[in-house]
Amino acid sequence: MVIRTRNTNISVAWAAVALLLASCSGSGVAGDEGLETGSGGAGGDSSGKGSGKGGDDDDGASVTVGTASGGAACNTAGCFTANPTPCDDNLALDDGNATNAAKAIGICATAATDGFGLMEARWVRANGDLAAASPQVGILGSFGSEGAPLEGTRILGLSSGHARVPGQPDACDSESCEGLAGIAPPGFPQDVPNCAGGEDIGDDIGLEVRLKAPSNATGFKYRFRFYSFEFPEYVCTAFNDQYVALVNPPPAGAINGNISFDSATNPVSVNIAFFDVCSGCQPWAENCEVESLFDPSVICPPVPTPCCPAGPSGLVGTGFDSWTSGGAGATTWLETQAPVTPGQEFTIRFAIWDTGDRALDSTAVLDGFEWLGTPGVNTGTGQVPN
Repeated sequence: MVIRTRNTNISVAWAAVALLLASCSGSGVAGDEGLETGSGGAGGDSSGKGSGKGGDDDDGASVTVGTASGGAACNTAGCFTANPTPCDDNLALDDGNATNAAKAIGICATAATDGFGLMEARWVRANGDLAAASPQVGILGSFGSEGAPLEGTRILGLSSGHARVPGQPDACDSESCEGLAGIAPPGFPQDVPNCAGGEDIGDDIGLEVRLKAPSNATGFKYRFRFYSFEFPEYVCTAFNDQYVALVNPPPAGAINGNISFDSATNPVSVNIAFFDVCSGCQPWAENCEVESLFDPSVICPPVPTPCCPAGPSGLVGTGFDSWTSGGAGATTWLETQAPVTPGQEFTIRFAIWDTGDRALDSTAVLDGFEWLGTPGVNTGTGQVPN
C-alpha cells in the first residue's frame, strides 16, 4: 500500500497510529487491512448532512440540466439569441490575456459591442487580488480523452498545480507543483459536515469576469469538470482542495456567493456527490480514519456504492492517470446555473486552491457558458446527461 504523506502533521499522525496499534496488538506495525476499514468519504443522509459523495447519479443534482437556453424574442439591442458563434479558434495554450480566457469558456459577446456580455476580465487570486497568468492557467484544446470542448475549439483550465496535460510545455509531470501561500475568500475554505475543516489555502488562482446580462436573460449556465490527486485516501480530511464560482452580488441560493455545489451544499472537492470517475475506491478515506482517532467529531463516510460508476476513462491523457504514486479521481461534466435580472451587472470569480498545504494538486476545466431565457432559473449544479 502506498501512503502519500503530505506534511509533518500527517507524518506525526501516522507515527501515533503505529504506536497506538503496536500497544494494542504487540505487532509494532499497522497492517493494510487495519487502515482501510469503513472509511467512505462523504455520504449524506436525508437531512442533507454529510458530504454527499457516492450513490446514484441523482444524489447531488440540484437542478435540471441540459435544457434549452432560448428566451424571449430578441427584437431590441442588448438581447441574446440562442447558439452564438464560438470565438475561441486559434487561441494559444499559454495565452495570458484574461479576455481570451473568457472566450475559451464561451463568453463571446461584449457590452461595448453587443449591449450585453463581457465588460472586464482579469486573473485573480482566490480573494480577488490581482494575479498574473502562469502555467496554473491554460487555454486547452482538450483535457484528456473525455475533456473535449463543448462549444468552439478551446476550454479553460485552472489548476492548483499546472493546467497542462503530459507532453505540453510547462506540464507538471508530478502530483504537486507550485507552492504559494494564499488568502481565502470570506466563508472559505468551506467545511464539509463531519469532516475535519481546513483553514489555510495556497496555490490559488482564478479568472474573474464582469458581465452585463442581456435584456431578455433570466439566468446563465456553464459546465465544468474537477480532477484531484487527493482521491481516494484524502476524502473527508482537512486537506480537501476546493473549486468555487463566486458571484457578486450573490443570487438567491448561493452559499457565501458560491453557486457550484451539490444538493448537500458541499463545495466542489473530492467530497462532492458527483465524484464518479476513478479506477477504484481503495484505500478509501484512510487519512480520515487517522484524523478521527484524534477528533471524535470526524465521522468518516462509507465507501460509495457503486464506486467509480463512470470508470477511469475520463482520467486518460490528463496526467491524473500517470503522474500519481497513489490514486486520483474526477467528476464527469457538471453544469451550474444561476438566475440574473435583465440588464444586471455582476461578477463571477472562478477559482481553485489547495487547502491545508500545497501538495496533491487539483484542476478544473470550464466551458459551455450560455445565457438562459427560460423562467424559473434556480441556483445549483447537476450532472450533464450523457
